[in-house]
Amino acid sequence: MSAADISNVDLKQVSIGPVSVKIPTDWGLVTLDDVSENSGEYGANVSAESFDPNEFRYIRITDLTEDGQLRDDEKQSIPIEGNEKYRLEEGDLLFARTGAVGRTYLYSESDSEVPCAFAGYLIRFQLSDNIDHDYLRHYTNSEYFNKWVNSTARSTTHANINASEYSSVDIPYPPLPEQRRIADVLSKADEQIQQTDEIINTIKELRYGLRQDLVFGNGFADDYKSVRLGARNVEIPSDWEVATFSDVAAVEKGSTPKTSNSDYYGGDIVWVTPDDLSNMYDRGEKYISDSRRKITDAGLQSTSVNIVPAPSVMFTSRSYGIGKTAICTVPAATNQGIIAFHPKKNISVEYLYYYLNQIMDHIIAISGVSNFPEVSLTDIRSLRVPVPSKDDQERIESALELVDERLVEEQNTKRRLQELKRGLMQDLLTGKVRVNTD
Repeated sequence: MSAADISNVDLKQVSIGPVSVKIPTDWGLVTLDDVSENSGEYGANVSAESFDPNEFRYIRITDLTEDGQLRDDEKQSIPIEGNEKYRLEEGDLLFARTGAVGRTYLYSESDSEVPCAFAGYLIRFQLSDNIDHDYLRHYTNSEYFNKWVNSTARSTTHANINASEYSSVDIPYPPLPEQRRIADVLSKADEQIQQTDEIINTIKELRYGLRQDLVFGNGFADDYKSVRLGARNVEIPSDWEVATFSDVAAVEKGSTPKTSNSDYYGGDIVWVTPDDLSNMYDRGEKYISDSRRKITDAGLQSTSVNIVPAPSVMFTSRSYGIGKTAICTVPAATNQGIIAFHPKKNISVEYLYYYLNQIMDHIIAISGVSNFPEVSLTDIRSLRVPVPSKDDQERIESALELVDERLVEEQNTKRRLQELKRGLMQDLLTGKVRVNTD
C-alpha cells in the first residue's frame, strides 16, 4: 500500500453515527439509502429443511459470522418454487435485524455451490453502482459501524434494527477510485487472516490425529494388548499398565465461598472457575497461572475448598462447558464446577492433560442429558487410564508439545493480523491515511 501525506490536506468534522471524526474535505458522507436500489427488503418466513442442492440454500442469521463471512456448516434449504423473490443476487448486502443484530454479509455467488435465498430476520439492500461494494462490506465490519449499531439497536426483548434505521446509517464516501483501493488493501489483510486460519485448522486436525495415536502408544511397541478404555476397546503396548484416575492422581472438586460475604473475596489465593478455562484449549492455550477472581484465607476456611498443589490438570465438569481443560502452574483453589487432578509420581501432568482431552467425548457422554449435565467425582475417579513408561510419556509429551507450540504461534500471528487490520480500518475509512490510486 502506498500512503499519501495528508498533513496539509484540509479536513472537516463529521458525525458518523455517535462518533465524531475528521475526514478529507473531498470526501462526502452518504447514507445506505443513497447507495441502494431499494429501501431494504425482509426475507422469507419459511421453515428450513434439510439441505438439498436442487433447492435454494437458506441463509439465516446463524449462517453469518462476526467478521462478515458465510459459515459453510449446518446448511439448510427452502424450495425454489414460491420463493423466487428472495433469491440473492451478486452484490446484495444482508443485515441482521435481530438476534446477532449488526451482522452483515455481502453475497457472492462464488460463496455457495447453489443459488441462495435469505430468511426473514435478515434485511437485503441491493447496492447501486455508485459505491464500491467491497468498500461498503469493509465499512459495515468496522468499529464505526459497530458503534452505530450499539447506539441504534432498540433494547426490547431482543436488540433490533429495522430496514428504515439501516437505511439511515452514515457512510464516509471517498471518490470511487479511492474506495476501490481501500477495499483492495483491506481485502489483502483478510486474505492473510484467512490463510492463517487455514493453517490453524490444519494444525488442529494434525494435533487430534497425532494425539489419538500417541496417547495409546500406536507405533511404540511390537506387542500390544486390548483393553477397555472409556466406551471402547483399544490396543496399547503390552508393557503399559492400566489404572484408574484415583490411582494415578489426587482428584478433587472445589467449592464456592458465600458470595454475599465480601471478606471472602479479593485476596491473593488463585480460585479457578469454569470461566477461567473457557475455550483455552480451542485457542491453543494450555497453561493457566491466574484467575479472574481470587479468594481470601477466610474464604478458603469457610468451605471445604482445598488448595490443589501445582502442577495440576483442571477441567470443567458441569453444565454445557464440560471438557474445557488447562494445566495450572500455581497452587490454586477451585469452585464446584472444576475437577482438578494432581498427578502422582508414576504419571506426568502433561500426559494426563493429553489423555483427558482424548477421552473428553466419553466424559461428556457420561455427564447425562439433564438441563444441567455434570460429571460426578466418583465417575471420574473410576475411569481407567493407560500408564506408559516414563520414556514413552516423555516421547508423547515432546511430540505433542511441538504441535501445541506451533498452534500458539499461528494463533498469535492471527491476532497480530487482526490488530493490523483494525488499525488499517481506522486510518483508511476516515482518510487519516490516504491510499495512492495511481
